[in-house]
Amino acid sequence: LAVPTEQHPIVHIRMAADRGEKATLLYVAEKSTGWQRVEFSLTADGSVRSYNLDLGHRPDWLGNVLLLGLRVSDDPAANVTLDTIELSAAPAGPPDVRVRYFGRAEGVNRIGRPASIVAVLENHGGAPAAGLSATIRAPGLNVEAPAERMLEPLAYGQMRHVTWHVTGGHEGRFPIHLSIMGSDVTDAPLISATASLELTPVPDVPAGDYIPEPQPAETRYEVGAYYFPGWHAMSRWHPIRGFPERKPVLGWYDEANPEIADWQIKWAVEHGIRFFLVDWYWHQGGRHLEHWLHEAFAKARFRSYMKWCVMWANHNAPGSHSEDDWRAVTQYWIDHYFSDPQYYQIDGRPAVFIWSPGNIRRDVGGSENAEKLYAISQEMARRAGHKGIYFAAMFDHENAHAAARLADEGYHGTTSYHGFGPVAARLGRRFPFAEVVEHGPTLWREETERNAGRMDYFPIVDTGWASEPWHGPSALTITGRTPELLGKLCREARRFVDAQGTNRITLGPWNEWGEGSYIEPYAEYGFDDLAEVRRAFCEPADYPPNLVPADVGRGPYDLPELEMTTAWEFDQPNDLRGWSGTMIDGLAVTGGLLTGSSIGNDPILNAPPISVDAEQYRRLVVRMKADRDTVAQVFWGTATSGHSERASVRVPVPGDGELHDLVFHLDANRNWRGEVVSLRFDPACHADVAFAIQSLRFE
Repeated sequence: LAVPTEQHPIVHIRMAADRGEKATLLYVAEKSTGWQRVEFSLTADGSVRSYNLDLGHRPDWLGNVLLLGLRVSDDPAANVTLDTIELSAAPAGPPDVRVRYFGRAEGVNRIGRPASIVAVLENHGGAPAAGLSATIRAPGLNVEAPAERMLEPLAYGQMRHVTWHVTGGHEGRFPIHLSIMGSDVTDAPLISATASLELTPVPDVPAGDYIPEPQPAETRYEVGAYYFPGWHAMSRWHPIRGFPERKPVLGWYDEANPEIADWQIKWAVEHGIRFFLVDWYWHQGGRHLEHWLHEAFAKARFRSYMKWCVMWANHNAPGSHSEDDWRAVTQYWIDHYFSDPQYYQIDGRPAVFIWSPGNIRRDVGGSENAEKLYAISQEMARRAGHKGIYFAAMFDHENAHAAARLADEGYHGTTSYHGFGPVAARLGRRFPFAEVVEHGPTLWREETERNAGRMDYFPIVDTGWASEPWHGPSALTITGRTPELLGKLCREARRFVDAQGTNRITLGPWNEWGEGSYIEPYAEYGFDDLAEVRRAFCEPADYPPNLVPADVGRGPYDLPELEMTTAWEFDQPNDLRGWSGTMIDGLAVTGGLLTGSSIGNDPILNAPPISVDAEQYRRLVVRMKADRDTVAQVFWGTATSGHSERASVRVPVPGDGELHDLVFHLDANRNWRGEVVSLRFDPACHADVAFAIQSLRFE
């Protein structure tokens, strides 16, 4: 081939397959090296389907396309009919509506209370789908009228949520059927899906003025789960709302609320989880995402039931670790955390888990210098009255040499945030959770052998990964994760530690809603994940009922909806207008300005929800100032592609402390097209930049 990528950002494939999880597009472009691969999810129902792959944002889709290939299915027994492969300037093909999710919208549903059923429809075809109607049938339940809903036209890449409310008068599991009718839907006249809704009795709970006290489950295992404190603003939740199956039972909550922490503590300890490893961020003294720890957990009534420890997510910019900084971070732990009776200890020492030992080693000139830093921490902790610090490595232990190096540097244990890396290396960016379950014991055994008795090893039980809310169609996605498979992995972990004569296990994240790793009660499976954790690690007992806020007259906790707009001014004190920050210290609104300081080289401001027609708005104007010369960058995502460097524009920022209008010419980028649904603004590309923004507006 010799097809220019600049004019052809879309590859449209139209085919039918009856088996398989995924297909793979392969290509060679003249400005990249070797075969490139793009995996995409198959709808393996035997019907002809459209797959429009948006490659314009990929860094290797450059120059002319020279070769093109298609691996039609990952199942060798699949029957495939290939109709079209087309390099196109725009999405192509007839309407092709699919049901992305159909099921309950609340994790727990009670007899006599309204329950929500939601269908998420998505058009994968290039042409709009019009004349659609959606109808549900729910035998044994009362369906709020009308059961049939006429739908607005659905453009390419758009998702439509259709919600019904049902009630039932008796306990049981009820089937619910969805029918999508319309001559333009697909080649067939009908799309259908089936789900079920379980109704349970309202628990008999003694009257009280607050959440009932936790009743911890008895267990001889030390089970900890990672906790990501990233859910303090509706702008953070907005990308997750397109995935209603992930909605927490607590709703779209403000994580700084102590009552939220009390529910989380109650649910965790009643299912055998003893401690949280809290993602913690420090960059040369700058900290962020502390709202859960410093506001919610610190003020929670039930905090005495739960332990916690630092998991320092030190994926910091090069050059950020030093001896002075190491002394400062150690002193901060000593002054603020280690004396907390709820701080988790191992062998009588406060535990600190380090995400990347390699970053420390990189910045201080190798292992010998890193060893000196850990020794400094031990001495400082002992002088403060502690037995020392138990350091555990989260990363960088992929072979026996690395394990020996970590032990020499001063680590006492190792674990990881996820364990599916070897599976992804073998199977690509889309594979079933059953493969993770199958591989888990092998990973744990190999890690134990590498450690060779030098350090403790805590097996990791993955809680999934499907990061579409953050990364769109390019996300790494583990499919088919069910509570039953999670329970099987938990039982394997129990057998593993029993055989090793240990009892400490780490669970994947409790609440990584964007990355798709979570077990906190949620819409699709309610408490089923936690029930499997308890079944694996706790003694049989008459456990208390799983309560939700409505059972005791609490909640709802949903944050207020955000206004859809194309311009933002910060003229109201303390009103962030829905914007939120990552790697930014002191984000605040004062004097008509949104102000903050960058932590590291990648500070991020996440915009509230947007829906912008790229044809109508051609540029973004940001009025801002900074105290040093830097570069600002704006990223955007569409319904079919996430944020990427190829979908971004940079503008220099003078460091003179004066307000300037920065003009981002978005239409100069070929990926500024279609409906833009998300916006990210990086106000600087350096650490320690103080900035102030007066306004942002699309023009």
